[in-house]
Amino acid sequence: MLGPKEFIDDAIEKIKAQIGDEKAIIALSGGVDSSVCSVLVGEAIGDNLTAVFVNHGLLREGEAEQVQEVFKDRLNFIYVDASDEFLSELEGVKDPEEKRKIIGRVFIEVFEREAEKVKNGENDTFKLTILRDAEEKDNMYPDARVLTRRFRFLENIVLFLSIVIFIILSVFLYYLLQ
Repeated sequence: MLGPKEFIDDAIEKIKAQIGDEKAIIALSGGVDSSVCSVLVGEAIGDNLTAVFVNHGLLREGEAEQVQEVFKDRLNFIYVDASDEFLSELEGVKDPEEKRKIIGRVFIEVFEREAEKVKNGENDTFKLTILRDAEEKDNMYPDARVLTRRFRFLENIVLFLSIVIFIILSVFLYYLLQ
């Protein structure tokens, strides 16, 4: 059985093997899933990863600044303040389900815009996302593809990264409670 360090090292090696020298873009929400994935992929491919944090204006007070502080020096990090765009789209909407769909749609539009800037005409740049984001986008844009033909890494190891997240949180809590 692998210990936490060996497990993380193994995950990084698998990520390196899958991505190689390609470039990657990840949507970083500041939550556990995207944070751990961002750090692991960043450890594996370094500056070839660009993490995009979209401030949608619905964060807790100080949360955007906290995410920036944590990741700005650790990753190739882009902060996008799209709060005005999100809030104007949500203005007057009462139905929670409709709000959720609007937030998802606008997030994807903003992220795609930023991804195109990072991509800068390069065909080999691809996007990373978590599986439920891909499923959400497929539901809103049936003809759109979140994961390109060249990228199947996440489909193969979503469960693996979930286990890594669990282990990292367990180790963190263990040391925190010491």
